[in-house]
Amino acid sequence: MYEKNNTKRLIIAGLLLAIGVIIPTIFHTTGIPGNIFLPMHVPVLIGGFLLPPYLALLLGMLTPILNSLITGMPPLFPMTVIMVFELGIYGLVASILYRKLELPSVVALIISMIAGRIMAGLVVFILAAFLQLKWTL
Repeated sequence: MYEKNNTKRLIIAGLLLAIGVIIPTIFHTTGIPGNIFLPMHVPVLIGGFLLPPYLALLLGMLTPILNSLITGMPPLFPMTVIMVFELGIYGLVASILYRKLELPSVVALIISMIAGRIMAGLVVFILAAFLQLKWTL
C-alpha cells in the first residue's frame, strides 16, 4: 500500500512539475505577461494541497530551476534563486497547513502566499546585502 501511494504522489509531483514548465512557456511564447499572472506559482500551490510537505517543497524548488534551464526564463540569477526559495515555501507551507494542520484551503493558500513573499523579500535582502547588488525597479 505504501509503495502505491508513494508512486501516485511522485506521478502527481511530476505532472505538476511538467505543468509548471509548460504553462509559463505558453505565456512567454504568446506574449502574455508572466510577471503579472505568475503561471509558475499555480502548479506549486496546487502541489501544496495534493502532496506531502517534502514533495511540495521539492516541486516548488525544482520548478523555477527547470524553467530557467529549459526556457531561460526566469533568468538564472537573481530571479531563479529568489523563486527557488519563494516557491519552495509556497509548497511547503501550503502542504503543512492544509494536509497536516487541516486548515481551510483559502486560509492555507493566503498564509502560504504571504510566507513565500516574506521569504522572497529575505532572499532579496540577503543577496543585496552580501553581494552588494544594486536593485532598480
